[in-house]
Amino acid sequence: MKTRTGYMTENENRLHARGFLTPFQAGPSPWFRRKKFYTNLLRRSAAECLASALLMFVSLSASSAFCTVDEDVRVPTPVMVGLAEGLAYAGLMAATAHISGGHLNPAVSLGILISGHLNVLAALFYIIAQFIGSILGAAAVLAYEFDVPHSFGNGSSNSCIPINTAVTSLSKGVNQSQGILVETMLSLLLVMVFIHMTVEETEFKSIAPLVIGLTLAAAVISSYNVTGGSVNPFRSFGPAMIANKWKDHYVYWIGPLCGSCIAGTFYKLLFSSKAWVPLAEETPIQ
Repeated sequence: MKTRTGYMTENENRLHARGFLTPFQAGPSPWFRRKKFYTNLLRRSAAECLASALLMFVSLSASSAFCTVDEDVRVPTPVMVGLAEGLAYAGLMAATAHISGGHLNPAVSLGILISGHLNVLAALFYIIAQFIGSILGAAAVLAYEFDVPHSFGNGSSNSCIPINTAVTSLSKGVNQSQGILVETMLSLLLVMVFIHMTVEETEFKSIAPLVIGLTLAAAVISSYNVTGGSVNPFRSFGPAMIANKWKDHYVYWIGPLCGSCIAGTFYKLLFSSKAWVPLAEETPIQ
């Protein structure tokens, strides 16, 4: 017998015949009532949490300045930080794509949600898992934190602590509006590439982790001397919380989330194979 949600199973037919089920009650249960959905969601969230923690650890380790005992400061270059973060992202995405999709970034999860390829509950679990992972990854940097006094050229002295130097901040002369614009544009780039490389069935899908990782590397390198190369709210939140440094912190939330919303909306409206605004039929040139 056919029901509101499909055909009844053999067991449901027997229950219906005995008067225990009506056609309205029978049929496949909604996704939010299935125990397997929550089991898989926890498994996917665990993958996001672990991968986010590892990505955070690599990112902060690469972007931390270290002072040696002879007061020599080792300052990372934008290329070094960008490649470290991009290659780590590519590897972790390749490892977790079959489990959770390898988002590792709330801006990416928000973009996928807006594009229609992730439900609200899963997006919420992902973001919470990424939040926990970012804190764990930032805290792990404290395992090798040390405080070495360093004398600067102007005669003043300061302490070079890795977690402090890894906090993202606006460069001198860059105001908050400019920082938001830079983070918005580069997050738009990252999320747009992520969406188009993962949700559409294309011949290039097999190299998606590498392409997305290199895109992240390009975004970090190009913005490192402007905003610190965040492109991820939790990349800024983790070290800010551990080091208790919150100056201009809202820039690293507004920018990436705005870029994510723009990327998801453009995909949904124009670029999806099921876009709200369908493509016009092609006509041959006369």
